Formats: sequence, C-alpha cells, structure tokens
Amino acid sequence: LHPRLYDFEGHTSFTLTTYASDWSRALDHSDAMPLAWATAYDASPSYSVYALRGYPSMVQVDVANMIPFAYSAIASSVTILLRLPLDSNSSDPSVRARSSLVDWRVLAPTPYAWSFSRKTFYFQADDVPGTTADLPIRYPPFCPAVAPQNRIDFDGENEHRDGWRAGQVYGFRTQIQVPPETPRLAVNEWILEWGFRGQLLPNRSFAVVVPAEEVRALHSFYIHSLLTTVQGESNELLFTFGTVTPVMPQQGAIVVEAPLNFVFETACVPFNSETHYAPYSPILVRLDCVAQDTVFLRVGGVLRPRFTMRPVDEPILPGLWSFQLACVNPASASDAAASPNTFILRTYATYTDESNSQGINAVADVDATIEGFHIREQMPEAEIVHVVDYALSGRDDHPSMHSNLILAFELRSEPAISGHHFMEVLAPDGFYFRTTCRVKIGPGIFGVGVKYPSPYVPFESGVQVISCQGYFHLALMELTPGLRRGKRYAFSLRISRQPAATPTRNEWRLAYGTEASQAITGYPLWAMQDLTLSMLLTNRLNEAAVVENIVELVFTPTNTVTVTGMVLLVGPSGYKIRIDCDVEIFQLSSDITVADAVVPGALCTGEQPPTNRARIRLQSETAVLASGVRYRMSLKVRNPNYVPPSAGYWFIRSYSDAPAGIAWTEPDQETLLDTGKVASLPISEFFTYFIVRVSNQVSPLETVLPIEFDFELPLDIANGDRVSILGPPGYDFARPVIDASLEFEFRQCLSFVDRPGSSSLAELPVPLCAGREIRFTFRRAHAPGEQFRFRILTDWPHKTLLDVQSVVKVVLIRRHDSVLDPLGSDVAVATSVAFLAPVVPRLRDFGLSRIGPRAEAIASMGNVMITFKASQDAQALVVTTRVDMVLFKHASFASTSAEVTVREQVLKELQTIHDGSSRVVVAFKISASTMYGVVLRSVENPDAIGTVLWTVQTYSRPKQESTLIVAASATGIVAPVIDEAPPHTTDPEVVLLWLQSRSNLRDEMVDWHASPTVGRIDMHATIESGFFDFTDTLMSFTMSVAPQDAPVDHRFLIFAPFG
Repeated sequence: LHPRLYDFEGHTSFTLTTYASDWSRALDHSDAMPLAWATAYDASPSYSVYALRGYPSMVQVDVANMIPFAYSAIASSVTILLRLPLDSNSSDPSVRARSSLVDWRVLAPTPYAWSFSRKTFYFQADDVPGTTADLPIRYPPFCPAVAPQNRIDFDGENEHRDGWRAGQVYGFRTQIQVPPETPRLAVNEWILEWGFRGQLLPNRSFAVVVPAEEVRALHSFYIHSLLTTVQGESNELLFTFGTVTPVMPQQGAIVVEAPLNFVFETACVPFNSETHYAPYSPILVRLDCVAQDTVFLRVGGVLRPRFTMRPVDEPILPGLWSFQLACVNPASASDAAASPNTFILRTYATYTDESNSQGINAVADVDATIEGFHIREQMPEAEIVHVVDYALSGRDDHPSMHSNLILAFELRSEPAISGHHFMEVLAPDGFYFRTTCRVKIGPGIFGVGVKYPSPYVPFESGVQVISCQGYFHLALMELTPGLRRGKRYAFSLRISRQPAATPTRNEWRLAYGTEASQAITGYPLWAMQDLTLSMLLTNRLNEAAVVENIVELVFTPTNTVTVTGMVLLVGPSGYKIRIDCDVEIFQLSSDITVADAVVPGALCTGEQPPTNRARIRLQSETAVLASGVRYRMSLKVRNPNYVPPSAGYWFIRSYSDAPAGIAWTEPDQETLLDTGKVASLPISEFFTYFIVRVSNQVSPLETVLPIEFDFELPLDIANGDRVSILGPPGYDFARPVIDASLEFEFRQCLSFVDRPGSSSLAELPVPLCAGREIRFTFRRAHAPGEQFRFRILTDWPHKTLLDVQSVVKVVLIRRHDSVLDPLGSDVAVATSVAFLAPVVPRLRDFGLSRIGPRAEAIASMGNVMITFKASQDAQALVVTTRVDMVLFKHASFASTSAEVTVREQVLKELQTIHDGSSRVVVAFKISASTMYGVVLRSVENPDAIGTVLWTVQTYSRPKQESTLIVAASATGIVAPVIDEAPPHTTDPEVVLLWLQSRSNLRDEMVDWHASPTVGRIDMHATIESGFFDFTDTLMSFTMSVAPQDAPVDHRFLIFAPFG
C-alpha cells in the first residue's frame, strides 16, 4: 500500500543495501531510487506519491513508427491525447485548485528522447487529430537538450487564460526518437504527473501510468553451443530471441548470419529440444529453411554463412522463441578467432533475398547482434569420476535428486597467466543447475578428510572461483588463472536437479579456456527406465460382482535386484492389494520369434488389511531382475470402490536388501536402488451390466460372426455423448473399403439390428464402425437405467488370442461443453469389460473336393483337392476326418502323399508326415493372405456310408524360449533350444510336438461337409468268345456289393469303355 502522506525530504524513498552473510555490517548502500530515472536529479528524488489515482483512460499515446531512430535516422511522430478530471470553472474548490496554474510533466520511457522545435510542437485542436480543444498553454515547452531527454515539463505559469474545461479532449503532437530497443532495465511506461512540484500531498493532484508499446527491435538474442565447441566437430546450436512484430507465412522470413567457416546443411532443418528453455517457447510452426554463404558487408565483403527460415502455414507471433540447428564448427580455432565472431539475427515482414532483387524487402524488427562462442582445441582428457564414496562425496544418481558430481580434466597447453578464465560444463538435457551454481575445487570433494585418489589433483592453491552461473543444463564458472598443463584436475559441481529418466543422448561436455573435451559418456540414472503401465479394468470396483484388475508394469532396471533385495510397489490411493497377492514377472524378448521367459519364484506380499502397497521378492537363488533387461510385471489388484478426483501415480522402487521376516517393515533408504513413477489410468463408473453373446451355431460356410450386446448404464446419456465398444484384436465390424488408407475411417457397419426380440428396450442410434470399434453418437438424452440391446456382425476374427486378450470393452464418453470450457476435452465417465471365449480364425476361401472314378465309394482310394487362404502365418497343415453319426470311422491317410501349389507353381519345400492313419500333416511355410492348393493323393475313404466331415487346421512353430538371465553365482538356466530348421526339413517328431498345444493353433475349418460316401461295387469282366473283334462278342461279369445288400427295384448299370 502507498503511504497516505508525501514526505518531501525523501524519507519515503526506496533504497537498496547489501549486508555480510552474518548481518554484521553493511557492504553497499544506494541513494534514493526514484520511480523513473528522469526524476533522479530533482530536488527530492523520492517515490512519487499523489493524492488521487489516475486511470490509463485519461491518457492515450500513439507513436506512429516504433522502428528505432538509430536504424531509420528519422524521429517518430507521437500524439498524446488527454482526458483529465479538470475544470477551471468548477464549483468544487478542490477541482478548481488542481485545474489552475499547476506544474505538470510527461515522461516517456527512459531511453526515449524528445526531438522537436517550437515549430514542430503542435497543440491546437486543428493540428492534433482526436482533440476537441486547444491545449491551454501559451507557448510550447522546451525540448530537453541534455539528459534526461525523455521528460517534458509544463509550467503552471505558462497556462493559457482560457484554462481547462470539463469534458474536453486536449493533446499535443510532436516528434520523439525511439530507442534502439524496448527498455528492460526500467519501466516501459508513459507517465503523466499533475502537480509534481507540490511539497504537500493535496498539491500533488494525480498521476497516470500508461503501458508503452514495444520497440520494433529483436531482443533477448543469445546463442548456445549444445554439443561441443571443439574445432571441426558436429554441433547443435540453440538460438533464443524475442520478436515484437509477427513474421507472416510465405512472405516473411527469419535470417541468421553466422561467423566465418560455420557449415550448415543447404536444406537445413530447425528442430526443438527436449528441454523447455523458459521463458523461451519452441517454435512450433512449420518452417522452410535454406542455408548458403553471403557477403558480409560490414567487414570488407567476407563470405559468411547465412540461413533463411520462412513460416509455411502459420505466422510466428510476437514473443520469446527458441529453436535448434545442426552445424559443423569451424575447422580451425585460430582462424575462427581471427574473424568477426558475431551472429546477426534479422526478421522481415516481406523478403525475397539478401540483395533485395525485387525491391520488396521490408524489416519486421530491427536486427540484433550477439557475440558467438569461442571455438576451441580438443582437451587430451576429460571424464566423470565414478570411483567415489557416494555418501562422503554427496553423489546421488537417483532421478529428480540433487547430486555432487566430480569431473576431471587435463589441459594440453599452458593457459594464460593473466586475466580470468572460464570453465563450462554442459550436461545432457534434463539436468538443471541453479542460477548461482556451486562448485568446489579444493580439498574435501571426495569427502571430509579424504585425499584425492591418483591421478587426480586439486586446483592450484592460488586459483579461486569468482562466480558460477547456471542456465538450465549449462554451468559457466569464472576462475582466476593458475592451472598448468599435464595435470588431471578434479572438481565437484552441484547438480540442483537430475532428470526423471536417463537422457536419450547421455553425453557431458567440459571446456576450460581455449580447450574443450570430446563427448563424456554420462551415467545411467538409478531409475526404472522406460516405465509404462497398462490396466485391464478402468472402472471402479463393483462390490456386488467383484472382479480383480490386472495391472501390468513394463520396465528396465538400472541396477540388478537379487534374491536378497525386493521391489516395492505403491499404487494410487484407493487401490487394494491382497496380502497373498498374485504376481508374474516375465523377462521380455526383443525378438518376436522368441518367447518371453518367466522369472521363477516371484512372491508378492501385501498388507493386512489390504492397502495400495505390495512388496515383491525373488525366492529362487538364481533369479534376478538384471540391469538393462526389460521385464513385464503382472499384478492382480482391486480398483477403488469410488471414482477418484485424479488418476494418481504408481511408484516402483527396488532395494538391494529387503527387511527380514514377513512383517511389514520400511526398507532402509540407504539400500534404495532404482525408482520409477508412472501415471495411472483414470477410473470411471461401471455399467450396471454389460453382456456379450457370441453365436455358437455358425455354418462352416459363414465368413462373418454374429454378436449380441446388452447393456445398462447407471448414468444419464446427454445429447452428443458417445458409447464406444472395442472388440478384441482381429475383429472387424466395418464394411470393407477399396482404398487401404481409409481402413481407420468410421463408416457403415457390416450389419446392425437394434433391439432384437424386444421393442420395449431403449432405441439406439445407428452406429458407425472402424475396424474393431463400434461407435454410437446419441442425438437425444436417455435417463439412467435405460436398457439397450443390439446385434451386429464382425468379419470372422483373423488373429489367435490368449484368454486375457479376448476382451470386449465399452466406454461412455461425455462430450464437454466447448463454450463453458474451451480447453477441455471429452471424458470417459463409465467403462466395463466382458470376457469372451477366444474364437479360432477360419481358413478363408475354403474348398474341398474328392477326385477319382470311385471318389465317393467306401474304402476306395482316391485324391482330395483342398484350397484355402490363411489368416495368419503358419508352418504345418493338419487334416483329419470323421463320419457323421458313425463312431470311430475316418478316412485313412496311411499311404497319402501331398502336393502344394502356390499361384500355379508347385511348392517343393514340404514334407508329408503320417501320424498313424487318422491324420496327415504337411509341413511347409504358410503365409497369411496367400491362396494355396493342396492335393492329397491316395486317400482311402472310410468303410462306412455317411457324410464325411473334414477338419483342416494350421499350426505355427512354437516360439523359442529366451535364455533366462540368472545370478552370476548360479550355474545358469538354459532354455531348451527349439529346432529352427525350415518346416520341410524339421524332424517329424518335432513337428508333431507343435500340434500338442492349442496355443500354436492358427486357422481352422472344422467339420466341413464333403459329399456322402456310398456303397461300393466290385466287378470283374471276362470275354467268353474266342474272338472279340466280331459282332455279338459275348462278355460275362462277376460282381459284389458292400457293405449291405442292394434293395429290390434298384437298377444295375454297366458303362463300357468308349468305342
């Protein structure tokens, strides 16, 4: 709050005093600090307090051109309009007093300079647009010729006799020189003070402060080297700058000129860093970038590299911006030092080229120039010292923690013995140094009383740290000289905060004086790397029908956990984990053809009563969670029985030593290894019921599968809400499309029947489908408790699923109000799942026919032609048969051989395997979506009359089990090696082993109805005549029928050979 009195003697002024750290003595003291520098030399430069508050609406300032005077050499026109609470004829004595013969002044922002003569100071209404009356002064004020030049004083004695009138708009128009840039070390404001010479508060009537526009000049321009300053090395530059004027797409441009011998790609590509260099924001608009050399006109026509960036679709708006660009540093440090080391930044409203060949180049903001960084020679040695006592040295490698890191380096050349030297440490993205960072160069960095281990030495005794400045992941230290070449100097640098995970590019850099290091390999943070989470259920617990959720965490430990250690898992509040919780841990394989390996002996223990915490230990002496290996942990939990306000986080921590016993004891934090944190999924309401029925009466000829859904919601459905149903992988509810690029577009479903069998249920809107998703968008409201039912078709599933994968999920999505909440998004307010028995994919375009003169006769030998298209890759085809309604009868494959054709080409790489006479196996490579023709030769029909049902299945080779990583002291557990030979050369016994597990089953066609088998006639013909080339040659026939007598009235037909 301002004081209620004005102290002319300056006792209310602001002063700044610095003290020693113990407050024992003052170090420095300032004089009174005025509100505006232009008042510093007043009789009393105190803080200007006035009786009344002035409002910005009282003063309007318009500067015609904000281009700096130093660039244009032209003073800008400025118009100031005044709407002041004055009236020289007022009946109110206080108003009349402040309207008569009062001294007042106008202060422009500090660096501005008034530039007018009496002839160019206009104050009459005819000369000042927007005014309604002449400014009541007798003659113009004086233009200040010396500092402060941003101040105009109007003496009360100069007031015109007409005085001030209520309701009038007064003003003046003149010229002012705009400074080189927007003032940032002083307020950027216009100030009008009415009664500024008054020594009593009532005489100091009022003051008005009006924000000033920004000068059209680029500002806050800096360059940082983010990789290396070593000569000739690939580098990345960080550019940060501020703009005042928009750079428009297509027409505008940003042009950067770099020092000599920097190399940029001709088709340069600006990009953004993982670090947000606040207050700068990354440029997110799309940019076209072209680099080339240009003539540097300021220094004798030297060719310097330049790149031009143009916004493509959207403008770059006024603000603070950053971007990065790859380059190659100059090849010679000495050559770089001999040329101008400046970067120049320009922005244009319109731009063609540097020479302005079309004459339309127009500056957006005046250019900015910044000194570049020094190009250095390479240091012989630089490293992070890892062999330290973490507790004594203060090092901590855990994520998001502070740490004391010891680095060491060796100089190639003797540094200069005069002047101050600079040492730079560049950490990877995500590390953070305080603005005033901490560095130690003397004894004690390895621990109090601990000597420097060889070959490291402390800095020379005369070297002192002058300052340490941090900027995100860059630390800059200023030191006095004294270091020598050939010594391995070690120092400790305080990291204020480490990243949450090990950076992708984990490299450090160090520079001292004229030398810089190559990349120093960073250390892995003690974190569960690449931690992800998935959950089967995202609805709150339905206590009337309790179903445990399955939470899966996938992670990579940095440190190995053995049988002596443990993993502590903590879920968000509300989750419950049983004391005898179920957990499975798998060592993941990076090869899709190799199966994940089970980590044996994982034991999960929760608390009693159940809470959101569990500890997982390894009971097997050989089991480990190995460093750098990816694992999946699957845990059963109960969801909260309420909808939490926020999703919360899951925390996972590993320890090298676990507390003894089964009682819950907090682990010793000194044994903490890795930590991890991952966001949970939001919990929503559950559906009152959600039932899915899959028809089990589907003809083998069908290529679609009917499914019926029933559901009821405990919530209302509003106009615009959506119900989305996601089927298991491999399902497809949408009509096919010709263009594959439209596969994920929502379109008409294969089929939709609303309320089958009951018109009393609520009506559903017609859905749209895309792949395995069905989406209903409601156009009218529904009350809670309304019931829905519909039937739909899916293309026959084409993917083999595990039980846990065969799940249907339904979600009610509430549409947000974009008017009340413009930044909001749609929210899932209710979810449920239904578990289905996995459906085996079918062989597509299937056909089967028997070939031969007695193809349908019982116990006859013939060929069988099978055609099909597989849904999935496989390595074996299995054929079996049975006779409908007749037990233990089937075709015999004892003598069968196989021939396979693909696109009319005979496939040679196959083998036929006989598993007794009941089934035949053909081993060959089967590719998904490929049409095959298989001929089985010498197939003997069953010896019973009836319909033969054929079952054809494909099986895949089981995945090879990955080798489990075990404790170093164990002998090792080596998984059995699966024969990886091609199917046609694999041992037949091994192929038959593939068929023992239904998990290897891929596609099938079950009980395909072939033509019925019929009775068999065996006949023998004999020529009775002596000669058979005459008319009336006599033939005799003997015959038998099987398996039963020929009924009365059946006819017997004999067909002779042709001719």
